[in-house]
Amino acid sequence: MHEKTKAYLAALSFSAIIGFSFLFTKIALGHASPLTNLAHRYTIAALVMVVLHQTKLIKVSLSRKDILSILPMSLFYPLLFFIFQSFALQYISSSEAGILQALVPIFTLLLASAFLKEKTSLLQKFFLFLSVAGVVFIFLSKGANFGTETASFGFLLMLGSVLANAINNILSKSKGGRYRAMDMTAVVIFVGFVTFNTLSLTSHYLDGNILATLHRSDSFLICFQFSIWEF
Repeated sequence: MHEKTKAYLAALSFSAIIGFSFLFTKIALGHASPLTNLAHRYTIAALVMVVLHQTKLIKVSLSRKDILSILPMSLFYPLLFFIFQSFALQYISSSEAGILQALVPIFTLLLASAFLKEKTSLLQKFFLFLSVAGVVFIFLSKGANFGTETASFGFLLMLGSVLANAINNILSKSKGGRYRAMDMTAVVIFVGFVTFNTLSLTSHYLDGNILATLHRSDSFLICFQFSIWEF
């Protein structure tokens, strides 16, 4: 299979997984807070990564310099991307979040043109802007309510997630030639594991219920199910 074809198939698969993750996250939010869900999710991801590495099914080889170079990516993905997304889904529906996710290509195009000096054909630009027009049309036709404060806040949070995703795409592209995909994945997973668990435990400590993170076993099981899907 041609490498370009593989890249397109990988991009389509990624979009499908992200789309389903909106639905799974919305369900999980009915059982626990956004930070608790993210903590469970990345705990599972880190455990799976360790098992795969220890059983030699994957190989991760990173120096301290490599880790420090990849770390900036983690700020945008998974940290900002998932924090904005999870909190946004408290205020908007999973379908609305999925529609807004369609704006990622246009954000990526603008950033790639500005920072990577990538050029796109008129046909590519046409279809990208057509997708944006489709997003606007769907919102208008379904009567999206921007008038309420909570809905507007949810849309703004989701746009923050979209922008973080686009920035991550640019950083991944710029570093993709220097590091293997699995090495970059390992770094962002363990950054997410440490950060989200720290934030979750801190929030529960401030609420006076430090054990709440562990008590929500139903949330953990839901996160386990969709983490396996994403792997």
